[in-house]
Amino acid sequence: MSDVKVVVDCSGGASVDPGREAEVRDRVMALVREGAMEDASRVLAEFEASQAPGNVAVVPLTPADVEQRERDAEAWAGVLVAGRRAERDALLAASDWRVLPDSPTPHADVVLWLEYRQALRDLDYTDPDVVFPEAPK
Repeated sequence: MSDVKVVVDCSGGASVDPGREAEVRDRVMALVREGAMEDASRVLAEFEASQAPGNVAVVPLTPADVEQRERDAEAWAGVLVAGRRAERDALLAASDWRVLPDSPTPHADVVLWLEYRQALRDLDYTDPDVVFPEAPK
């Protein structure tokens, strides 16, 4: 995470295209994350020159900004975990019929499906790099 933010001040009555502003902000932050501060400054200067009066600056994050980033990261991590768990639950639900007593699945295949379903249950879906097992053929 970068320890700077991009601030665009258009209080001088400038009309800034929000799409262009977002594009510049994203590009500058990518450059900052890469450590290319000179390139980030150049992109900002070009943006500032292309706009009506206004100031563009890269400024350090405040403690409140850092805290908000941490809260946002935690919230996003929770969303990702919920998504992985929902995916796992959907895979379990989709394979329920394979292990029911009246299933047409041959017994040898039922064993494979039971192992697959157990592997799904054993997943650590809090791990962002989790790899879901492959369903039996």
